[in-house]
Amino acid sequence: SKSAAAQARQRLGSEPLKWLFDHSARHWSGQDRRAYLFKGLQLFAMDGTTLRTHDNVENRSHFGAQLYASGALASYPQVRGVTLTALPTHIVHSAAFGPYGTNEMLYAKQLIADVPNESLTVFDRGFLSAEILCALTQHGTDRHFIIPAKSNTRWELIEGDENDCIVRMRVSPQARAKCP
Repeated sequence: SKSAAAQARQRLGSEPLKWLFDHSARHWSGQDRRAYLFKGLQLFAMDGTTLRTHDNVENRSHFGAQLYASGALASYPQVRGVTLTALPTHIVHSAAFGPYGTNEMLYAKQLIADVPNESLTVFDRGFLSAEILCALTQHGTDRHFIIPAKSNTRWELIEGDENDCIVRMRVSPQARAKCP
């Protein structure tokens, strides 16, 4: 028999739980915002994660699991997700998650609108994407980012030195078409 929570979720859908998470996360991450400003900016990090979930037919069907190079399938269904986290407190501000087979970049795109104005977001090097970074800076006000360079990344040095600098990067025609 299904638990009371599972029955309620089936009857009501995911919207009440989503509303509770969104409302709580924004409140908690914003309550001490002024105490943790860095040069007037809120500090956030965006990174991906993988979580195991309860092993049942429904979860395996919806979320899937990692297929190893050996051909073996992971023991548990896995959820792929990306979080936007307040750096000073480690409180999750926003999250997007779903099937393991979905690329983290797609979940990251969903969170860009949630990045507050007057903020600095640290991205994992895997999110080096013109579409994501342009969306961050072109919408809202005073939204900045910092991202470690990949070893094969090419850029033009604008200011600073090789250890800490502001750079200009070329954007491919395909990326420009997605984000003019």
